[in-house]
Amino acid sequence: MENLSEKHKGFIALVVLAFVFATMGIYARYLQTDFALFQQIYLRVFGAVLLGTIIFWRSLRFKRFLSISKRDWTIIFLRGLTFGIGVVFFTLAFITTKYSNATFVAAIPLLPILGYFLLGEKISKKKLIYITIGFIGLLIIAVHDFTNIFNWGRGELYAVLSAVAFDISYVIRNVILVFLVEAFLLFLTSFFVGESLPSFAAFSIPTIAVLIIASLANVANLFLVNYGFGRVEAHIAGNVLALEMAFALVFGILIYQEIPILRELLGGALIVYSVYRMNKLVT
Repeated sequence: MENLSEKHKGFIALVVLAFVFATMGIYARYLQTDFALFQQIYLRVFGAVLLGTIIFWRSLRFKRFLSISKRDWTIIFLRGLTFGIGVVFFTLAFITTKYSNATFVAAIPLLPILGYFLLGEKISKKKLIYITIGFIGLLIIAVHDFTNIFNWGRGELYAVLSAVAFDISYVIRNVILVFLVEAFLLFLTSFFVGESLPSFAAFSIPTIAVLIIASLANVANLFLVNYGFGRVEAHIAGNVLALEMAFALVFGILIYQEIPILRELLGGALIVYSVYRMNKLVT
């Protein structure tokens, strides 16, 4: 790697990031056999906080936490809340639908729409065209009966909701702290919906290993996002991350024997095209 330029290193980091992103559903599916929904999520997030603190210990500035203003704490809370909502729906999506479908649907470019409604940002005609193409791809995948266009698959609906929540919390600066807020909110929600504490018997060696790997994956996402986007232009980085959908398609076939039908592949191809063209507009 010594002879590689910083841009090439950033490109490699983004390919690895796309791979790591694509594995997240595997952990969610495995852990659902031992833990309730919120249990497995807050365990993964608490694990990310712990491992992230250990790994980035030297770069953390704890004194800065004491000087965070009420406004910034409000922003951190809201980001932790929306990110937590995104993770919940993300997990539900991978549990209730095909692996590749959840990834394709979650990739639909919604940021311009959210920017329009939440921030009053303008949407160009080209962006509107590509968003429409992506939405058509979403409908092809999500609608199981076209005589009732509102009859969506549950998993695909969860994937859309996760994409909305993630995009709302898109700009996150102090990720470790947001993770901590997210974990506490999910922990409290777990009790609110009637989940008890995880039983000791659930923590078998394989389960603990998966929890550690999932937590490390969250930490890796943090590092790779900062490293990759710091060295590669945003529009190129966005297209590289579209590889996540290809990785997810392979995982779905090899691990879960989920063979996508032609309709799902067509819808996925339209979403990939819309993501690619949206990122090209940045140039």
